[in-house]
Amino acid sequence: MVHSGAYPTLKQIVKVYASVLPTWTFPIVTLTIASCSVFFSWFGGSYLFYKEPLLPRMFYQWLFTMFEYSILLPGISGSVEVLGYSQNSLAILVNAFQLIVYFVLNKFTTKVVYTWRHYVSCMLILIAIALVI
Repeated sequence: MVHSGAYPTLKQIVKVYASVLPTWTFPIVTLTIASCSVFFSWFGGSYLFYKEPLLPRMFYQWLFTMFEYSILLPGISGSVEVLGYSQNSLAILVNAFQLIVYFVLNKFTTKVVYTWRHYVSCMLILIAIALVI
């Protein structure tokens, strides 16, 4: 397998991560943290910075986006190049984790009343994650 120029750095990131948590959790943890950041970069202005004018609100939301990419890109690249995960599986996981995070965080931030359809769809997403992992 041909590695990118970022491989040595990615290998070091995964090695440091493995000193704290099991390596198999690397894509799960990094994609979940990135998904939480996506939620706040998209919806944080409505909840966290409600009284701010538009430009400062946009700036703060872009900070969440920068944090997201600082976790997401090493998470995906390290999972593919160092750990050997397929890009297809990671694409499914990223989107599934984002939906699960939206489900959970929306429940706590907006106090939305969920119907049975919300719960069934959440269970189907969890099944999709289990099939991919």
